[in-house]
Amino acid sequence: MKARRSQLAKVADGRAPIGAPAGCRLFRMPSMDMYEGEAEYRLFLDMSGVTQEEVAVTLEGHTIRIEARAVPSLVPGCRPLHVEFAAADYLREIAIGRGVDSEKIQARLNDGVLELLLPKSKAAAGKKIAVAGGVR
Repeated sequence: MKARRSQLAKVADGRAPIGAPAGCRLFRMPSMDMYEGEAEYRLFLDMSGVTQEEVAVTLEGHTIRIEARAVPSLVPGCRPLHVEFAAADYLREIAIGRGVDSEKIQARLNDGVLELLLPKSKAAAGKKIAVAGGVR
C-alpha cells in the first residue's frame, strides 16, 4: 500500500491528498484513445477542465510527458452549493518508439480533449516491395 501511495503522490504545491505525506499532491492519469493511420498515430486524452495555458507537453528522450491542471469554473455572482468537479492535476507519460518522427509531433487542445499527432517516420511508414515472377 505504501508503494502505491508513493507512486500517486508527487512533490507539489502544498495540497496533500488524504493519507499522503504533507507537501505532496495527487495526479490523475487522463484516459487515452489511440488510433493508427497510414502516416501517423493519433492520441486523444480526456482532461476535462484544462485550458491551453494550463497544459504542458514535453518530449524527454523517447517519452512524451503531459502535465496539466484543471480548475473548475465558477458562475460569476453565485456561490457553489454542490460541486463534484474538483481541481485536478493530470500527468501521463507515453513511451514512443523509433517509428515516430519526433521532430514533427503536434498537440492541440479542444474542449478538454488533448489530441497528439505523431507522424510516422519514413522508415516506419513502410514501402511496397514488388514481387517479381521468375524462372526456377
